Amino acid sequence: MEAENKRITLDAFRTMPDIVGPMPVARLLGISDRSVYRLCQNGTFKAVKCGKLWRINRDSVLSYIGVNCM
Repeated sequence: MEAENKRITLDAFRTMPDIVGPMPVARLLGISDRSVYRLCQNGTFKAVKCGKLWRINRDSVLSYIGVNCM
């Protein structure tokens, strides 16, 4: 259980694929998965729902936190 709650670094997040799931976003921001789902649903992140799974654009998350996307 502890490993699931560990935060990830910005550098590690930047090396992830262009499309990510909600868990790495939650770990980066230090918020719950449910909060990430809400941010997807209200359009804060560019995201699509594929069946039951959300896929989030990594660059939209970086823009949200004010980091230049390269």
